[in-house]
Parts: sequence; C-alpha cells; structure tokens
Amino acid sequence: MRLRHPNSDVLIAEDLNVRPHLTGVALVAMGVITAYLPIAALGPRDAHTALIAMLLSVVGIAAFRASGSRMVTLDRGSGLVEVRTRALFGTSALEYRLSDIADAVLELQPVGDGRSFYRAAFVMRDGTHRAWATYAIGGYPGIDVPVVQAIRDFLGTAVSPTAPDGTPAIPGPARTSIA
Repeated sequence: MRLRHPNSDVLIAEDLNVRPHLTGVALVAMGVITAYLPIAALGPRDAHTALIAMLLSVVGIAAFRASGSRMVTLDRGSGLVEVRTRALFGTSALEYRLSDIADAVLELQPVGDGRSFYRAAFVMRDGTHRAWATYAIGGYPGIDVPVVQAIRDFLGTAVSPTAPDGTPAIPGPARTSIA
C-alpha cells in the first residue's frame, strides 16, 4: 500500500497490487509475441499457435483486471471515509462517517493449518469491525503495518496498543507451534 497526504485533512491509502498487474501485462505481451513473432519452438503458424496466443492474452487481461485495487480516503473536511474497490467484474464504493470510526486495526485470524489470515479493518463505535484490505494467507504483512499506523495517527488512536474492544491494534507475526 502507498500513502498520500495531500493536506492535513486528507489521508489516502492505495493498494495498487503492482505484482499481479505486472503479471497480467507480461502474459498479454507473451500472447502478442506468440501471435506475431516467428518462434521456431512453436512450429508452423496454425490454429494451435493462435489459440495459445489468445489464451495467454485473455488470462493476462483477467489477471490484470482481477487483481483489482483499493483506495481508502479519509477526509476530515467532509467527515467521510470512502473505500473504493476495483475488481474483475466492476467497482464498488463504501462510505463511512469519520465520526463512526473508533480505530483502525490489523486483524489476525488463524486458518487452522498453521497459517494466518491478516486484514486491515476499521473498528466502528458500535464494536463491529469493517474490513477495508485483505492480505494473502501466509506471511505477515509487515510492509503494510506503517499504513495502518498512519491511519491510526490520522484518527488519533495510535498511542493505544489495543483497539477500543481490547483486540491488539497491530499484532505481531503469528507463531506456529511444532508438535
């Protein structure tokens, strides 16, 4: 995620998913190369070569589009928080009143096979958690902890190690036990 702070009343966190986007671009490029450049290993131009080129291009476009992006905009001036998500089949936008948000946390949920699932969420004043970013199962999202910390700074909750409901605001990496 990337942070932008256009002024003291606005904070924008963007999750651009660069790696999946680059994968999609690479697959489309491979499809174009397969379709137009003579490659001895592929043999003569035939329907199979065209099919391979088309499949590479379609999978590349799908990978680019499916990776999506997410932008969270916190605006004190309007008193709103907007979460915009773009995914494979369209876009969505959620709005929350800034006054309804008590804190921002990084949640840890064990999956059961020794791995953990992390997600960034807002802790609402009514005690519910509303996720705004999801991280892959497996590793600790250490590079995104500063983003959650910056949002906590913006909200004025960064001095507390826990959210209002007592959950750790930013848990450390999950420990796996060896049995």
